[in-house]
Amino acid sequence: MFLFMIEFDPISKPLSIIANDLPNKTYVHLVYKNDVREISIYLRRKDTELPGATVETVNGCALHAAAINKFEIAGFQSQRYTVLVVSDLPRAKSLNIARTTR
Repeated sequence: MFLFMIEFDPISKPLSIIANDLPNKTYVHLVYKNDVREISIYLRRKDTELPGATVETVNGCALHAAAINKFEIAGFQSQRYTVLVVSDLPRAKSLNIARTTR
């Protein structure tokens, strides 16, 4: 695992950028954090299906949503990448983050 810590404004910039290398999977993990929330955005090469059902299509990409424990997961896949947003925000806000990440 490679870890790069970069200090940013916690309201609008990532607090840390982590590149993880798991067996057969490498991904980048962006962590956005303020005094109340922490939001993770995971980016990896497209390789598997997304969790949850398709809830809408944005610019030709299916936007998926799922709840696991206390976390909402929203994600999409481009032709080359998978992007997942994981947070404890309400589903609508998690989906909006994924929608605007495109």
